[in-house]
Amino acid sequence: ATATGGLPLRDDASGRSLSSNERSFARRCATNSSSSVTVRSDGRHPTEARPLRLTLSRSHGAAECVVRLGSGTRVTASVSCDLVPPPNRDRPNDGQIRFSVDLSPMSCLAFGGGGPVYSAGGSGGGSGGAPPADEAQRLLSNRILRTLERTLLAGGAIDSEALCVQSGRWVWRLSVDVVCLDHGGNLVDASLLAAVAGLRHFRKPEVEISDAESGGGNPIVLNSDEREPSPLPLHHTPLSVTFALFSDRDMSEGMGTVAALIDPTEREEMVSDGLVTLSYNKHGELCGFDYPGGTELRPSQLMQCARLGEKRCGEWCGFLEDALKEADEKASKERMGRLKAAANIGGASGVALPEVSDGVPFVERTDPERDGDMMEIDAGDELVEIGANQARAAAEAQAAEEEEQYRLRALDYTLGHVAAKVKEDR
Repeated sequence: ATATGGLPLRDDASGRSLSSNERSFARRCATNSSSSVTVRSDGRHPTEARPLRLTLSRSHGAAECVVRLGSGTRVTASVSCDLVPPPNRDRPNDGQIRFSVDLSPMSCLAFGGGGPVYSAGGSGGGSGGAPPADEAQRLLSNRILRTLERTLLAGGAIDSEALCVQSGRWVWRLSVDVVCLDHGGNLVDASLLAAVAGLRHFRKPEVEISDAESGGGNPIVLNSDEREPSPLPLHHTPLSVTFALFSDRDMSEGMGTVAALIDPTEREEMVSDGLVTLSYNKHGELCGFDYPGGTELRPSQLMQCARLGEKRCGEWCGFLEDALKEADEKASKERMGRLKAAANIGGASGVALPEVSDGVPFVERTDPERDGDMMEIDAGDELVEIGANQARAAAEAQAAEEEEQYRLRALDYTLGHVAAKVKEDR
């Protein structure tokens, strides 16, 4: 209440903080029948999505993806792994996959505390953990978590048996943590895209098990710079598209027209009559469907949404593939840089020292006439043998390289009728 005892015009601490004028304006933009072209409040057309931006990063045993939809929605998903015993004794080769969804209070004033919502059992359905106190926030968290589980686990996108390290003893447990940083609407699509991109960009470290033949020993996780890690075996890449539904009639009247807006904003979701989410992969296969209701929808209108969703998911899959290719190249360059730096540090004895100019204090040059006896090195038989072995190895490497070059020239069919040079025996 205000100081005068009346009710405030707006309550920004609640999820229902739209005034009557804002609600009327948003609905009129969505269901404007007087114009041939419907324009939304942010200037987009009904079939136009917001610009998409992906930021991918990777480290040892972890990967992260940040998804931006326009300037209002920002979601991050981090993927990590650790070795655990098999969670199910009757399925000793199945790994464990856990999802968590956290609607951070800093992302929206309507969100309160309560912590993230976790998937129960890792690779099964359900939700666990301490749910948020606000009902709307709890329902949204469960909806996002349910979409992740149904699309990725029930849809068969992840093979849990490929996470097995040693049957009956050690399996990988993947943790996919989704955090909402800015709530500008359409968190379901952004969360699924961030989770899929994080799983695609993730690399599973290699593991060595001592005394593996006897069934014992402890696993040793090798560093990603020591041995090249392997990607996760994902069967397909499902992405989702959400539509906000607006009906232009009262519920007591007959069937009217329903407007469907792709990629709704937070304001459009708050005033919409219902939502429908469809998941597709790049092959156009339907991977998930979520229609909680709220308004009637004709089959013809549903098919229009399905066709548009399939097209939009295909475009986003292509955008994701390009971003993953660029991120993989960047990660490979960073890994090679670290390996070169480690090699230079390991062979620092062979690095040439910089020249020292005259007049530098605390530096004394070596005088050959004065320190000749001190600088002599006894070249014994061992040093002579080492030098001969190194020269022999260098000659063998040069001969192998010439042999390989000769083989490549002989097998190069692009030379046409030009005869390859015949290698003479030396």
